[in-house]
Amino acid sequence: MDTNTVSKLSDNRFFKNVSPEEIKKIPKEYFFVRDFKPDQLIIEENAPAGNLFLILGGSVKVTKEMPGGKKVHIATRNEGDIFGELGVLGHDKTTTASVYAVSGAEIAVVEPNELSKIFEAIPATYSNIVDAIIEKLKRSDGTNLIQLGHLKKIKDLYKELESAKHELEKRNEELRKINVKIEMLNSELKKKNTELYRTAITDKLTGIHNRAYVMDSLIKEFSRAKRQKSPLSCVMIDIDDFKKCNDEHGHLVGDEVLKKIAGIIFDGVRKEDTAGRFGGEEFLMILPNTDEIQAGKIAEKIRKKISALEFNSKKSVFRKTISLGIAEISKIPSVKNEDELLFFADKAMYDAKRRGKNCTVLYSEII
Repeated sequence: MDTNTVSKLSDNRFFKNVSPEEIKKIPKEYFFVRDFKPDQLIIEENAPAGNLFLILGGSVKVTKEMPGGKKVHIATRNEGDIFGELGVLGHDKTTTASVYAVSGAEIAVVEPNELSKIFEAIPATYSNIVDAIIEKLKRSDGTNLIQLGHLKKIKDLYKELESAKHELEKRNEELRKINVKIEMLNSELKKKNTELYRTAITDKLTGIHNRAYVMDSLIKEFSRAKRQKSPLSCVMIDIDDFKKCNDEHGHLVGDEVLKKIAGIIFDGVRKEDTAGRFGGEEFLMILPNTDEIQAGKIAEKIRKKISALEFNSKKSVFRKTISLGIAEISKIPSVKNEDELLFFADKAMYDAKRRGKNCTVLYSEII
């Protein structure tokens, strides 16, 4: 609904004590707005009643046909007023007079179905209609006190409805605020849970996955590999002579060595793989759908990158190497569970140590 129409409706007595914001919520289809030329007939006497007419601009004259056919002017309604109100509540089944535009008039017509919807949405409008009817009945010669009392009771009921509506809106707003707060708390809780989970699966020093996480991954992937009869490689990694590094350069430098080597290992695996710190200077890689040849290529790429990495301490610039052992599930028919696969990978890694370190050994080579 455009601003100009809303402004005109706000000035009409039908919307007395109703804010423009509430009027804006009413669908524009509820009103049929029409311009009438001077002396143009708007409603005819004895026509079916029920529509409500809101004068948005100009004025209208009300005439009644007297016995003998003479038409008598009985009232004038101006901008902001209404007519047809007696038919709205069923007081008149047919119109009791004719209405003409005086010098032109802009009229908003509201049909019964739309009118009932407006009453339901804005109870104050019904109260305004009742006020208009009471005024008209008081001015008439045959005022029915019982009827007036009945209308006042209806008005009071609609006032209670209006009050209840505002209270409901207030409660709904409070509920909306509560729901917003709940959403914020849920979002914060989700964020905290994510942080807690990340903390629970992350090695504090290196920032990569911890032992619990990689072991959980090994359990899941071992079960899947057995079920699907697919390859699965387990790679155990140990930093060569790490204790000597700590003794010569100090634990702070040793921590930096762990962090950098952990980063290379973590970056060296694929998206579907899992890599983490197993404990101390040991790391573990779980490579699903990967045979020992493919695992060996991944391991060697990581080993070479680490062996070329330089570390700095106050004493010197030095390098570190790693030893790697690979056990692949399809190459060990006797393997029963993930612990045995891990044991065989560890055994291959220690064989790499015996071979002089800084190398990768397949368990299938030492069986």
